[in-house]
Amino acid sequence: SLDNSLPCIAEKECFAFSNIADRLISHMQEAGAYLISGKQIDDLVKICLVEKNGKYSINKKWVGKDAYKFLREIGIDSKAKLIICETEENHPFVQVEMMMPILAGYIAMSIGERPALMLGIVGGFLAASGGSGFFGALFAGFIGGYLILALRKVFSVLPDSLEGLKPILLYPVIGLLLMGILMTYVINPPTAAFNQWLAGALASMSTTSKVLMGFVLGAMMSIDFGGPLNKAAYVFGTASLAAADGSAVSSEIMAAVMIGGMVPPLAIALCTMLFKSKFTSKERQSGVTNFIMGLSFITEGAIPFAASDPLRVIPTCALGSGVAGALSMAFGCSVPAPHGGVFVFGVVQNWPMYFAALAAGSVLAAVLMGFVKKNVNE
Repeated sequence: SLDNSLPCIAEKECFAFSNIADRLISHMQEAGAYLISGKQIDDLVKICLVEKNGKYSINKKWVGKDAYKFLREIGIDSKAKLIICETEENHPFVQVEMMMPILAGYIAMSIGERPALMLGIVGGFLAASGGSGFFGALFAGFIGGYLILALRKVFSVLPDSLEGLKPILLYPVIGLLLMGILMTYVINPPTAAFNQWLAGALASMSTTSKVLMGFVLGAMMSIDFGGPLNKAAYVFGTASLAAADGSAVSSEIMAAVMIGGMVPPLAIALCTMLFKSKFTSKERQSGVTNFIMGLSFITEGAIPFAASDPLRVIPTCALGSGVAGALSMAFGCSVPAPHGGVFVFGVVQNWPMYFAALAAGSVLAAVLMGFVKKNVNE
């Protein structure tokens, strides 16, 4: 690929609407991409992926290779920097991705800096192949980061003459050994079991249970506007975007979470227009900004208003967000993207009713907020 497949291979899926797909492929070819098809795709799968018990995983031998080397391996003489192909949604190239290793790697690096990156990526690989998925990758990221911090402390007693050996020998060898043991025997078994249970529980949920979950998740997005409860709901939503086997799915839970985060800024913007006497002139001026932030799924736009009047703003926003989340679940709306707001409505399943749920929650919160807030004397 264009970045030498350094983050991943077999991951860069591109979903396009049918009316522009052919033009997209044509433009990519004009930019230097090489289009493969038929047996060439099958040959590339055999190189990039390893099949075991009907499931595919990344062939680590090919990570970091130039695109032209892949082409040469399947009998094509080209110096192209990017290989593209059209596949069905159930093709291994779509189902196998590297989100878990990269997620874990960068969490680890944020804690233990560069030496922790490899530990996190390997831990993420083990999470993806061991069935622990998103949650396992989160564990791997934190474990990788803190393992490096611990190893630094342990090896701090070594003489200065061995300082150069730490990042190239001691940290990676001992760190990878510990990471392998922890992920294989401590993290993966219970986390994989939890993933299976969660997938089964969600699949067997009645409509009433889903609506209740949608209400709770939506409300959580509006209680602390980017704080721990908001983040807990968001992480739960993003985790639902991956099936138990690691494949990407469109999630009703993520749809409820996203809509819950969009309501507060939109409700406040509407309230500043409908109940002008309840806000200062400065607050009314920021209403337009909140429209944009709400539509973009940036919940933090509501923070200044919540901080100035928390007892009235937070409960009304939480109620509106809860209603929006519940309606989203009731209408069977789902989204395959973890963020984007109105800009990803094109890939939302049943988007007209999703928009209706957003409007209903926003209007409800705005009206309730207008009724409970006191007039402002400037």
